[in-house]
Amino acid sequence: MKVRIRFTKSDALRYVGHLDLLRFFQKAMRRAHVPMAFSEGFHPHQIMSFASPLGVGITSQGEYLDIEITEQMDPSAAMEALNAQMVEGVTIQSFTYLDDQAKNSMASLAAADYLVYFKRGLDKSLDYVDAYTQFYQTDGAIMVTKKTKKSERELDIRPLILDMKVGTVGSMQDLLPAEYADPTPYLPWEDGFCLNDSDVMFYLFLTSGSTDNLKPELVMEALHQKMGADFDAANLGIHRLDMFRATEAGYQSLSKG
Repeated sequence: MKVRIRFTKSDALRYVGHLDLLRFFQKAMRRAHVPMAFSEGFHPHQIMSFASPLGVGITSQGEYLDIEITEQMDPSAAMEALNAQMVEGVTIQSFTYLDDQAKNSMASLAAADYLVYFKRGLDKSLDYVDAYTQFYQTDGAIMVTKKTKKSERELDIRPLILDMKVGTVGSMQDLLPAEYADPTPYLPWEDGFCLNDSDVMFYLFLTSGSTDNLKPELVMEALHQKMGADFDAANLGIHRLDMFRATEAGYQSLSKG
């Protein structure tokens, strides 16, 4: 039986890398007595996959883990058992059964949305509202140099930006789709980040997955280049809101199976 688990990642856990998070969940499944299915072969392992590994330092309220189990569990009881094994910064939000034919979340992933903000020391003279207008609300290509481990290429990222808005921390809820809960509990209010009500905040809805994977850092770098301003990715705070698959009716949250 296939199961999709949605969970949060915040607080100190945002500094834990993907492999360590995988090991953590493997142990948590055993301690919670989840009847995991195992792969075959000489080195059997729990059948488990993540939708998209989260970069170190990034928080999220919409992470997904797909597993296979050998016996059915009551979803509420499974969530309770798993949350009893979680550490601060990770909370299980849902435990959903999938059809046997359903693709895993990694193969289904087509888009993700984010909040982006800045560390203290941001140049207050920068007009991000005007820059956003010139960058996103005008026609024409947005060319960037996308680097990979093996090469780099010029890429027009405009078709990969599904939506983009600018506002302030105080107007955060105005930036978000109506169905979203308040992300405030998952944001890092320490570590030097600017999270006063008047501080700038962006909402980004970007293509994601194995084919057209656009990271928030690349969008913000292109925006600063448009402004003629210095850019340092270390000054960005990024919070992932959710991940989506593409359907005939539009983009649908992975939480819906």
